[in-house]
Amino acid sequence: MGNDWGKASKADLQRVLDSAGNAIWKYCKDVKLPPIQVGNSSESPISLFKRAENGDLQVKLTSKDRFWAQHSYQFAHEVCHCLCRFKDGDKTNHWFEESLCETASLFVLRQMSKEWQTKPPYPSWKSYSESLHNYAEKLIQDPERSLPQNMTSAQWYIKNKAELQKNDINRQLNAVIAKELLKLFEKDPQQWQAVFWINEKKSDKKVSFEEYLNDWRASVPVKHKDFVTKIIEMFGLNIK
Repeated sequence: MGNDWGKASKADLQRVLDSAGNAIWKYCKDVKLPPIQVGNSSESPISLFKRAENGDLQVKLTSKDRFWAQHSYQFAHEVCHCLCRFKDGDKTNHWFEESLCETASLFVLRQMSKEWQTKPPYPSWKSYSESLHNYAEKLIQDPERSLPQNMTSAQWYIKNKAELQKNDINRQLNAVIAKELLKLFEKDPQQWQAVFWINEKKSDKKVSFEEYLNDWRASVPVKHKDFVTKIIEMFGLNIK
């Protein structure tokens, strides 16, 4: 773990990141990944393609001090990239992975806020459950990060398709779909395991979003196929 965490001690931060990571990993018992090393970045949070010398995954955060919600939000996003087994290749549909990772951040904050009400890392941290909840709700309630009234996800995608393909890291647009995906993952959190196979068939070849999602569906174990089907249908696309 890096050294520049401001007023946060490494021991406390480790407890926070363990809690954040476990909020997703407890639903991913069938998948295996190397341990994650966490460091600092002065630019932006990032998951590195390059592994550490011992083969560990590497994640860097910009969060500092005792802002546990921000640490958790950033770490959950990068954990999701690790779960996606981020790989190089065509980036036409990478916006969807970014949206999934935003979903992970919201999911983790809401899970942690519930858990810390009764089982915080330290008994004195019970009150932090409210700040975790509020951090997530502020993002969820933001109208600029929401589907417009009377617009479906499929309609929204058609309207924003060109921008999404051009700029995969448009946080406002990523957040719109993240909120819709959140409903699905909160209803069936065991489906976080499905994310492990999303880049299984990714290559340099450019494919449509429909092909991309169908490649994901073809890659997942049978128990996840219905879930991916729901996502394909959410966007008004066809099952192949």
